[in-house]
Amino acid sequence: MRFPSPWLLIALLATAAAVTLLAPEERTLAAGIRPVYVHVALTWTGMLLLVFAALLGLLAQFNSGWRGTGRQADVFLLGLAFFGLGFCISLLAGWVNWGGIPLREPRFILSVNVLVLGLLAFALGKVLAHPRLSPLLLAVPVILLLASTRLQSFGLHPQGPVASAPLPIRGTFYLLFLVFLGCAGWLLCWLTARRSSVQ
Repeated sequence: MRFPSPWLLIALLATAAAVTLLAPEERTLAAGIRPVYVHVALTWTGMLLLVFAALLGLLAQFNSGWRGTGRQADVFLLGLAFFGLGFCISLLAGWVNWGGIPLREPRFILSVNVLVLGLLAFALGKVLAHPRLSPLLLAVPVILLLASTRLQSFGLHPQGPVASAPLPIRGTFYLLFLVFLGCAGWLLCWLTARRSSVQ
């Protein structure tokens, strides 16, 4: 498999920067919404990749001949990286909008738990190297994420902020999400090409 053009990734990152800089401001947050745009788009991308990795792990349970564990690990680590970047940007957004990092905020605690559990599940899967258990372990952070998102209070996060936002603000969230999904797709293609060139 050929390596994807680095120009595509550069173009996607330039698009993300332009969209963020030109994005509309919000009435209460003003320019403070810019890091929120990036935080939400990165977090959504990470969550989608983590769910996809969990589905690949479930597929491995039902199809013993499927050899996608390397691909699942790539998707999982990439999802964790995007989720972690979104978390880091959320710290900046908290600092800009609330004057500090809200350490007791429920979504902050959830994000830390998902990241720590994700790294532990990945490391344990590598140590065990069990063909059925290792892929399944990567679903554990996703289960925590999905269960906790419904059960926890929103704290400083408004409930359904994107869905209730005006169209230009909603469009910015969705456009950045698509751009970061494109970046994730590029990185997955690059990892796949790298894996096939090594073998």
